[in-house]
Amino acid sequence: MSPKNKWLVFGFAFLMLAHWAEHIFQAWQVYVTHMPRACALGLLGMKYPWLIKTEALHFGFAVFTTVGLFMLWDIYANGRVAPDYMVIHPTSGPYWKVATYISIWHLFEHTLLFAQAMTHPWFGKTAPTSLIQLIVPRIELHLFYNSLVTIPIAIAMYQLWVNMRPSTPKQVAIKMPV
Repeated sequence: MSPKNKWLVFGFAFLMLAHWAEHIFQAWQVYVTHMPRACALGLLGMKYPWLIKTEALHFGFAVFTTVGLFMLWDIYANGRVAPDYMVIHPTSGPYWKVATYISIWHLFEHTLLFAQAMTHPWFGKTAPTSLIQLIVPRIELHLFYNSLVTIPIAIAMYQLWVNMRPSTPKQVAIKMPV
């Protein structure tokens, strides 16, 4: 994997961990400290409440997660691991694709929340509400969404790492430039 690709992968992994830290801290605020849900703003929200009130923080996480999945698509879904057209046949492709599709839905949900924060709440609610949030409480829903996106990403990253290890004989095809 090229140095540029490694930086993209590590940057993306850092983003995912930061997103998880935010949600885990928020869940801790609600379930461990018994803070009212409206006051449980998460790690950054405690310092910068406007990030939560405007939905900017989670909308930003959703945008960057989806963009990151697309930026790394060629590596994890197509197996292009180096700029010299070396292509492996990754088993990570289906997992990366599932994570991307779920992330697109998650981004759609956050777009609804962001639009409501910028205008007014919809669906007859007093606070911005996503579609699935009409059925499932918000904190639990976002932990569920993040799990649905993170698990296939972790599997895809692990599988590609296993495929690229020199000790593992895998089929390698060299794709020549046209």
